[in-house]
Amino acid sequence: MHKPSLLILSTSGGAGHHRAAEALLEAAKNSPVPLRAAHYDCLDFTSKAFKRLYGESYLAMVNSIPEIWGYLYSHTEKKTYSKKRASENLRPFQLQPISQKPSARIDPDLILCTHFLP
Repeated sequence: MHKPSLLILSTSGGAGHHRAAEALLEAAKNSPVPLRAAHYDCLDFTSKAFKRLYGESYLAMVNSIPEIWGYLYSHTEKKTYSKKRASENLRPFQLQPISQKPSARIDPDLILCTHFLP
């Protein structure tokens, strides 16, 4: 019998997305349905410099100028999502495929993301 697998992806810039992913992982482990589950921080698949820059810039902005973060958040929420536009905007920061990390080879049936970056 095939045991379904769930891959949960989060981002550690701030703590909310990461904590949500941890709660989902715990729920999956305690599920009455047999389920394999794993959680990864997608920033672990970027360069150390990008991970640090992303995390530090987010925290600096939220802590020192939350109005700008609020403006950016509400401004981007109003735009119609475009997969092409999103991939073009993030192209300089492409993540390494998760399959390149041997411990991440779980071949998931379902991927759940708690953040836009993955």
